[in-house]
Amino acid sequence: MTNIFSEADVDRCNHYAKFFRKFSELEINLVFWSLFLLVLILMSMCSIIHHKSIALNEANKTLSEDIAKSQEHLLRVRRTRVKYLSLVSLCAVIGIFSCVLECFAILNIQYCVGEDLMQLYWSLWSILQVGSNIAILGVILQFWIILGDVETPSWAVALGTPVLVFAALAFLLKELWKKGLARIFNKHDKQDEDTKVVQTPNDLEKGIDPEISQT
Repeated sequence: MTNIFSEADVDRCNHYAKFFRKFSELEINLVFWSLFLLVLILMSMCSIIHHKSIALNEANKTLSEDIAKSQEHLLRVRRTRVKYLSLVSLCAVIGIFSCVLECFAILNIQYCVGEDLMQLYWSLWSILQVGSNIAILGVILQFWIILGDVETPSWAVALGTPVLVFAALAFLLKELWKKGLARIFNKHDKQDEDTKVVQTPNDLEKGIDPEISQT
């Protein structure tokens, strides 16, 4: 099949389109736009889940201090956020898989169909599809920051731009690195404190040096 100004490239079609190479123009466009809408729906679902997570903090303000700080309430809120994180992670897996399939569909449209306006397909895919998946990853990072009790960055992380999301990832890794080093040094300090000098009265009489023991 050929378009008005472009011709289909059979060799590139077989090489790049892979399992989509036998799809007709109508079928492959239906696949592409269906996956396109699916990714946008997944991103919208993640935004709703993120809003519900924020609403948990607002709900705490309406409770008495004793209830809001009780272990039972904190555990219930944490379990809710873990459930939200699981849902968002599932959306991320489906979204990334859909985005990869869209890429093969675009390659079919480009080389098997010979579409003239490929710039529109690639620009929409890179901005809205890759961007939506990065925004979903931003929501996941936000949940990790909250559940990991890490200081929240001063910029928007959830549903943020790729630059903000990757900056938040670097921020999170830095905080985890600091916590890991703190645990190592605290462990060594505890071992030093547990090492104490033991000296019996008989040793004092005999003039024997004190023994170092580990407890």
